[in-house]
Amino acid sequence: MDELKVRWKKLALETCVTVCSTSPSISSIITTVTISASTASFSGNILSDGGSPVLAKGIIWSTSPNPTIALSTKTNDGPGVGPFTSNITGLNAGTTYYVRFYVSNSSGSTYGTEINFTTGTGSVATVGSTVSIGSITATSATSGGNISSDGGYPGTVRGVVWATSTNPTVPSAFSTSDGTGTGAFTSNITGLSATTLYYVRSYATNPAGTTYGSEISFTTLVGSSPSISSTSAIGSITTTSASSGGNISSDGGYAITARGVVWGTSPSPTVPSASSTTNGTGTGSFTSNITGLSVGTLYYVRSYATNSAGTSYGTEISFTTSAGSLATMSATVSATSITPSTATSGGNITADGGSPITARGVVWATTTNPTISLSTKTTDGTGTGAFTSNITGLTAGTLYYVRSYATNSVGTSYGTQVSFTTLTICTCASTATCPSDVTDREGNRYDVITLGSQCWMKQNLRVTTLNDGTAIPVDAGGTTTGNVGYTGWLNTTTSAMTVYGHDASNLTTFGYLYNQYAVNDPKGLCPSGWRVPTDTEWTTLSTCLGGESVAGEKMKVTGTTLWTVNYDANNCSDFSGLPGGFRRNDGLFYFKGENAYFWSSTSAKNRALSGYSKELRASNDANSYQQNVGLSVRCIKN
Repeated sequence: MDELKVRWKKLALETCVTVCSTSPSISSIITTVTISASTASFSGNILSDGGSPVLAKGIIWSTSPNPTIALSTKTNDGPGVGPFTSNITGLNAGTTYYVRFYVSNSSGSTYGTEINFTTGTGSVATVGSTVSIGSITATSATSGGNISSDGGYPGTVRGVVWATSTNPTVPSAFSTSDGTGTGAFTSNITGLSATTLYYVRSYATNPAGTTYGSEISFTTLVGSSPSISSTSAIGSITTTSASSGGNISSDGGYAITARGVVWGTSPSPTVPSASSTTNGTGTGSFTSNITGLSVGTLYYVRSYATNSAGTSYGTEISFTTSAGSLATMSATVSATSITPSTATSGGNITADGGSPITARGVVWATTTNPTISLSTKTTDGTGTGAFTSNITGLTAGTLYYVRSYATNSVGTSYGTQVSFTTLTICTCASTATCPSDVTDREGNRYDVITLGSQCWMKQNLRVTTLNDGTAIPVDAGGTTTGNVGYTGWLNTTTSAMTVYGHDASNLTTFGYLYNQYAVNDPKGLCPSGWRVPTDTEWTTLSTCLGGESVAGEKMKVTGTTLWTVNYDANNCSDFSGLPGGFRRNDGLFYFKGENAYFWSSTSAKNRALSGYSKELRASNDANSYQQNVGLSVRCIKN
């Protein structure tokens, strides 16, 4: 160190020069040099400004030679001449630095001769005893320490570290960071568990490493159930809901595992209860949405919080839900699509009366003002808005009264009453005894109608297997309209089926289109006890309906929802024929929306309904390719 001081003095004397008025004149003498692992201190004296006032003076340093004032690593020790001290900080231990004086005036800056020095290697900090534990609760305590030496590294990090096992170390989530530097400090230890033994050490970390103070131990206090400051005032009250909440001011030394509100129609409700909310964990305030309430009802509410010591409750408050009203309904929709056994109606709910609509539909009877106590009603969803209802199971030629309805928690309201008369069955006298419906082996249900001496299915067949369980292949070849040149359908010589246009929505409405191999397969296509009608049985039906020239109008669904054109249709037989079209033997699809085609089990024979005619037309084409046509199937009871 003395040698370094001599070098600085010699260099200062050698560089004592006088310059013209455009440059400063510097005379300097170094008096003190102090070096540590991270700092250095230089004291000097500017003896003369050389005729130009000194604006700034100091020392510049770098790990490279010839540092200039362009660097940020410099001191500024003020203007003027005379003694000054420059303190260099933020150095790295064991590192060589190059240092030069600088003096600046209005004409520029002048540098002294460069020297170098090496910082000390430094050491770990010196930590005194860990401060005794204080302010012990179930979840917290205080401690601290005292750093008597930073080992030559200013900015030493300090704090305490704790664990449930001995000799805890950093880094750790269970530690504090209480500033930097030497001296005493205090640490707040939090997030502890009740009645638990902990070990604590103070620590100090610098670039040389971490040192620890003496280890001490303590045990947290016994916990308690949570503390709840209050139950939040009730808000947003409706007929079936409200809002509340609470504020947990202390967890009692144990983690809060559940919190919320609980309610009932009697005072002091408790958990567990279906009438409660769960709104997270931990302390602090929370909001709860209370739902599923009854209209115009008095409720009692308490906030709650649960930890391992038990459940605490906030203050009890009460409120009454809004009274609400019946739903508001528009007029009942007039009946349409009337057949001998079905019709369509509906309604429109314009307001729910402040309580959710739980059921809506129409109810009907042969007497006026029907109510929902009757079984003859539909259930068409929930909520407000318009809805459509399908009325079934009616008797032909009968006057019915219909009302739309809507039910909420207040009660049931009804729309205006409308009436209609079902169509009269326009057939010969019924002599057959028929079931109301039949279900195929796959669970598909079909309504059954009585036409003279025969029992017919009211819907087209949708079965995918033969009676022994053999799957009927689905031909999906060609495009959605078929495909000229496609021979897969034509060349089939066994049971097969398809869907019109390969569109699944057509299956739901019109059923499958089967080839005649499937129709006449000895394993059976129709449900057990049923069969595909013969040509003679089709003739019996048309005779019952007045002959082929007029039978068609009595067998077609009315309207143009499914039929693109539909002359003379009245469906008074309730046969409800739909225009499902057919698939030709070359794979092309034709006439959906215009014609309905039905197989007979007689070879190369079928029946057709047309939107342009009132006839039930017969086909008599003996060409063998007819077996590869895809038509609909209606089954008749044995």
